[in-house]
Amino acid sequence: MVPLSVLIKVILVNYLLIFTAADYLFQNQNSSLPYGTVVRTGAGSFYPVIKIIDKPESITVLRKHEGWVEIKLDTGKSGWISENVLRKDRDEGDYLKRLKESKENVKVPQAIIVSAVKGFGDRYREAIAEGNSNILALDRQLITPQMWYDFVKRHYGSKGEKRWSGDRKLKRFTKSVHTSFLERELGLYIASSLVRGKLIQDRKIEAYLSLMATALVRQSEAPNLSMRVYLFHSERPAAYATPNGMIFISDELWKMIKNEAELAGLLGHEIAHVVHRHAAMELEKRKTEISAEMAFGEIRRLTGLSPMEKHLENLALAIYDVVNRGYIDEYEKDADRLGSIYAYRAGWVATEYRNLVERLSKHPAMEKEFFDAEYSLTNPFKGRLDELMKLRSKLKKKKERIINTPEFERVRGYK
Repeated sequence: MVPLSVLIKVILVNYLLIFTAADYLFQNQNSSLPYGTVVRTGAGSFYPVIKIIDKPESITVLRKHEGWVEIKLDTGKSGWISENVLRKDRDEGDYLKRLKESKENVKVPQAIIVSAVKGFGDRYREAIAEGNSNILALDRQLITPQMWYDFVKRHYGSKGEKRWSGDRKLKRFTKSVHTSFLERELGLYIASSLVRGKLIQDRKIEAYLSLMATALVRQSEAPNLSMRVYLFHSERPAAYATPNGMIFISDELWKMIKNEAELAGLLGHEIAHVVHRHAAMELEKRKTEISAEMAFGEIRRLTGLSPMEKHLENLALAIYDVVNRGYIDEYEKDADRLGSIYAYRAGWVATEYRNLVERLSKHPAMEKEFFDAEYSLTNPFKGRLDELMKLRSKLKKKKERIINTPEFERVRGYK
């Protein structure tokens, strides 16, 4: 029989080893931040931005808190960044890889990419500012820390935010996802193309939907991603998500949602598209070639754009095409499954979402627009409904889980 004292020591040693191994995933205490890193005033994506890193700057890590890291900058100022930014195993997607390497696997200098991305974003912002586009309304914070804490209190009561503690049927996520500066710039560009002239500006609805999305994304692989949700006008029930965490829901689809649990499933579905970068993955499926070959040789102006900026524009248009036309069945099923898990972990009855998908399948506008010969689909909804039915046994309804709230009915316009 092994003495209890020995067992306790073994457990403590193992715990310390695990803790130390996790810390090794981080860079040194004194390190530099990736270009475009967002620094906030507090530990949460709902806190105001105080700085976006635009040049090499060393930092000192002060402390960690719930997926966030407090840092001290060269200037002496302190702020908070996503823990995922400092992880050596962070997943930034294939966007940068596409731009960094040509077909011959020759590296493109980082400085060229950084300059091009910044120029692309600045040029785009100038263009929409000149046109007085209401798309400028997209590039702003929709919720505040106090709004978030009030939302948590209303939805979860005295126990606080629902924090997933584990379930043998639902494995923990293992990878950490970090949204790059490039994705944020591309996202705003794509968003403007999706809803130009159709945006419905309603601060109350935008804030409520964004709070819901924040609760859901905090249960995902990218818990520190800043989510913003908007309504736009369309006679067709539709929802889109861009690489920078913007979600757009048509007013026709908004009318079809019957309770908050259905809304949670829908938002979770769109969040899954963002977190798992389905748009980029589908570009691979469609054999869309995004090459950085033009970055080599003489850098000259072409129709007002540098060669690299031209590539960025092509990449943005290609992703827009994927987002606008809809994903292939494989990614829709994946987003359904992951979105339902996010909703389940966040405290909603995840099985309600299937009811919304079923109503969508019967909407008149879906008869032609969702059947694309390119994907060889005969009934894209049937497979999704079947898969969602299989999830029911894993995502069983429990008494404490949310189906509906007075807040949803009030914002939704019910009386």
